[in-house]
Amino acid sequence: MKNNVLFLVVDCLRADYVDVNKNDAKGLTPFLKDFSKKGVCFEKMITQSSWTKTSVASIITGTYPFTHNVTKILHKIPNELPTIAEVYRDAGYETGHFTSNPYLSSGTGYEKGFNISGFINNDDGNLLNEEIIKGINENADKPFFFYVQYMDTHQPYTVHTAEGREEKEKVMRKFQAGLRSTGKVDILPDELKILKELYAGEVRYSDGVIGNLVKHLEGKNLLEKTIVVLTADHGIELLEHGGLYHSAKLYNEMISVPLIIVGPGIKKGKFISGRVRAVDLFPTLLEYSNLTVPDTVQGISLKKYVEDETVVHCDFPAYSERDRTHEQLKLRTLIEDSWKIILYEKEGSMLKQGFSALITFLRKGEFKMLRGLMKAGKSYFRKKVKKIFQKEKDKTIKTNNIELFELSSDPGEKKNLSGLKKEKEEELFGKLKQFVENKACYHNDGEVEINKEIEERLKNLGYLD
Repeated sequence: MKNNVLFLVVDCLRADYVDVNKNDAKGLTPFLKDFSKKGVCFEKMITQSSWTKTSVASIITGTYPFTHNVTKILHKIPNELPTIAEVYRDAGYETGHFTSNPYLSSGTGYEKGFNISGFINNDDGNLLNEEIIKGINENADKPFFFYVQYMDTHQPYTVHTAEGREEKEKVMRKFQAGLRSTGKVDILPDELKILKELYAGEVRYSDGVIGNLVKHLEGKNLLEKTIVVLTADHGIELLEHGGLYHSAKLYNEMISVPLIIVGPGIKKGKFISGRVRAVDLFPTLLEYSNLTVPDTVQGISLKKYVEDETVVHCDFPAYSERDRTHEQLKLRTLIEDSWKIILYEKEGSMLKQGFSALITFLRKGEFKMLRGLMKAGKSYFRKKVKKIFQKEKDKTIKTNNIELFELSSDPGEKKNLSGLKKEKEEELFGKLKQFVENKACYHNDGEVEINKEIEERLKNLGYLD
């Protein structure tokens, strides 16, 4: 008998805001705390990027960013790269895709393998649940694989309580236009406190939303034959490193997320400390579903670690990256044992690279890409061009800035040991380079078309100016 799979992703959900098993975080997730005791939960999962496009591409293909190459706003998932939905679809499952995240809407490549699409233009998880429940009810007599991405914990936040509503909404409006992790953040201590309370409120609300969905499964007698996964695509910064958003950095508050797996065949009440990776979810679910893992997958199945009674800790080497294209900057990080290195790669001059990129677009006739950028908003396009061409003329950019952290003594990544622990720095730098080199690489076919509705959604979420 085939079991269902319900894959729940909560956008921007940090690991340290979720109560799992016997470990208390902030008391915000009573449902998930109880639910996690019915299966296995991991202390943290490291996502392969700090923003949705790249991170979710790694989740649903089981590959690293340097392989799937979905690193920019207009990129699509390569057609040649199989997704987890395609594997389940080809095995006879009904496959559904439910979200309000515009990055995952139809035409982005993220719908590859899904028969049902439940995209709504509203970030309320309970409204999204209506679409999911409809899909569950219509497919109760056949196995399904449903991917869900909730957006409640993504800014802008909704005020769910009457107490202090006016003040909270005022603070949220101030920052709604698009908070960024780079640059100076102008925020007063009282405003920061309110923003943290708003985020916590959304975490609490999401806990209830997920509880409502699981209770529906129970009511339909489907929970006992459904594997439920709860995780996130990335976290969010709350001024730990100078910002109030996500995507631009690779510190732990942005790439460390929860992971809970509950369902038939899953060991109950097990807690595994340490870290696993987002790329490990694809092979893990397929092994529990007795399906063949594609050769392209770069993660490893966690099933043997879950089932082995002696395993209570995992510390897999974890890699993440983020392209900050308008700055000609790529961030890469590798975490191994208790050490973490972050590499900031910059090359050449911004002026030369800006002209080079523009000339390449024109020479290849890639007017479609330029039109796409213009559709993303004239102010957005002007700002990116300005950043490229109004830098100091032929300014040379330093290459390979490094941060080095010892996480067991410095979990908040506050003390950069680069230059102080030279031997360890050189060791991790070499391993990071080796990790990236000689890996499979797929190329994107075409670009995402950004229509007016998607453009407005991206602006509202702070992705476009």
